[in-house]
Amino acid sequence: MRAWSRGLLGLLAAAMVTPLASAAPAEGGATSPADIQGHWAQEEIQRAMDAGWIDGYPDGTFQPEQTITRAEFTKLLLDAIHLTPDSETVAWMKGASQAQAPLEDMADHWLTEGGWMDAALVSGMVVTQDYNYHNFRPEKPIARYEIALMTTRALGQVKEGNQLLDSLDYTDDNTILPWMKGYVNEAVKAGVLHGYPDGSFQPHATSTRAEAVVMIQRMLDRMEEGVTDDVTVQVSCDNWGNERTVTLDDPTVQVVDGTLYVSARDALEGWDAAAEPYQCTLSWDPITQRIDGTFGGVTSFQAGSRSCTYDMLPAVEDLSASKMQLVAPARMLYGEVMIPVYSKDINPQEKILFNWLGGWDEETKTMTLPMKTPWSTAP
Repeated sequence: MRAWSRGLLGLLAAAMVTPLASAAPAEGGATSPADIQGHWAQEEIQRAMDAGWIDGYPDGTFQPEQTITRAEFTKLLLDAIHLTPDSETVAWMKGASQAQAPLEDMADHWLTEGGWMDAALVSGMVVTQDYNYHNFRPEKPIARYEIALMTTRALGQVKEGNQLLDSLDYTDDNTILPWMKGYVNEAVKAGVLHGYPDGSFQPHATSTRAEAVVMIQRMLDRMEEGVTDDVTVQVSCDNWGNERTVTLDDPTVQVVDGTLYVSARDALEGWDAAAEPYQCTLSWDPITQRIDGTFGGVTSFQAGSRSCTYDMLPAVEDLSASKMQLVAPARMLYGEVMIPVYSKDINPQEKILFNWLGGWDEETKTMTLPMKTPWSTAP
């Protein structure tokens, strides 16, 4: 896995900006502020502090009931999913992404000066067009619908979030604007946000620091399912009948509900190496969360989508239109588009493109992703 990835969760298993001053140390972790003791969110806050993506204040407090702003939540989310300004993934996104229009009111803000706003825009966690007149208003308390937007994007469910839904089952459904409903629905389905006991959702209600930490932690728990370093991934490319196989160096891999996911960027860069001397060019669209690889043809993967665009030929026999689907929707993990490449529940006779059935070796835990380039011999 990449240098920023988290630890092994099992193959089939399931900041604030100021430092914390003196406080009682938590067992085996970060210092524990006195004002979270007995708090309903104490466990989640402590987990976040131990992981290092949020701190307390210099006076030794955490202030869990303080309202959190748009700027603060943006920084916390990016830090939690390791899309920090100096991260490898953000650096790649800057070089490969289609630039968004700038936000008009962020020039001198600490979020911009620290590189966090740039990271938010190139990764697509913040989308300029969501804000009236392109004004982010960073010190405005963040609303629940905005948290739904950003956490759904972090999970790679933009395609589902953009679906227009007629209504949601909340008593205040008429206060949830149509373009928000898909994102609210996905965030609730993911368990990140919940409705209130009175049956309302309250999309414009603000959140406290404690609530923000809990929602981000729920998002991380879902995002990080099945992260593993137990799988070896190989890519092979057939050029004019000459097949070359490359083993990926520390690939990003997940196994969720019997489906194996591999980073699209890892796979495309691997095919680039296997197809040498042909040059692969990768591009990234932060708004649609789509990654394209171009070398003689185009292979595109979009987070949240079961379909893909391709010109390169997968090394399977049936290239009929009915095979142009992934076995499951693509996911996102720390800003990486994760494509499903194998599922134990798929019948080999089913016509599903890019399932790469037969490429999985259970004994060695090795997945081989074969590809025939457009200039190769016919299968």
